Amino acid sequence: MNAKLPQFAKQAPAICHVPGLFVSRSKGAPDQLMKVDHQMGPLRYRFEGPQLGPMELRVLNGLVAFSAMQNPLPRREGDDPLHQAQALLRRTASVQTTYNQLAEALGYKPDSGSAHASIRKALERLFAVAVFVSPANDPFGEDIAAGHLLTQPKSRDTGKSVVVSLCSILAAAVFGGPGEYLRVNLNEVRGLKSAPALLLHRRLHYLNPGAKARLVGLDTLVTYVWFDEATANTQCKRRKRVTEALEELVSIGWSVTPAANGYLIARPAESF
Repeated sequence: MNAKLPQFAKQAPAICHVPGLFVSRSKGAPDQLMKVDHQMGPLRYRFEGPQLGPMELRVLNGLVAFSAMQNPLPRREGDDPLHQAQALLRRTASVQTTYNQLAEALGYKPDSGSAHASIRKALERLFAVAVFVSPANDPFGEDIAAGHLLTQPKSRDTGKSVVVSLCSILAAAVFGGPGEYLRVNLNEVRGLKSAPALLLHRRLHYLNPGAKARLVGLDTLVTYVWFDEATANTQCKRRKRVTEALEELVSIGWSVTPAANGYLIARPAESF
């Protein structure tokens, strides 16, 4: 294990749990516009922009991990969940790294030109996604926070450096305490190769590390990877790809056991 690599990302729960935010995209398929609206706890999240896929998820996890390493934690403001959420959403966070460092953190060769190109394209898509946060009990009222997932300071892209600011929901997780972020193990992320495996890994973070296995239906797992309707033949192919992706989860230490109505799945206990 490379001790210099970030070991985990303090990721926003919305990034892990909102359905349809990251999906598997077919190569050469026309770009799709994403409009996602989802309530979580006291807040409602809306995302609009180009459809995001597994590479955007990898890059976002890497940037959030580096940001937590670079930004000190602030003092907490009260215990009321909505008040604390509003206080955290007023925070800002940035990250400064290089294409080589980011590529290595994501499991690629640091000097890989193809990895740099993929990261650059992913950043462009992330810059274009707008996010709005409003109180769940007043979804048409004034937004608590609004902006883009990532923003880039002008004239800072030299072709080698990556300097970005994180949106409020990402910053809230970076600065949040227990229960206000999800811990994404980047050693696991680096061990996953296929898009379905990475997307399953994202959505299954409602499973607590080291907890008892939970039953998840096969067709439910399919919806964690693809968000659109499918013909019977396509659905059959997707089930097969999900089954193969579950084997990747096993290879990084997860427990996956076939059951009558799906799979019993458990995350390993954290080791850091």
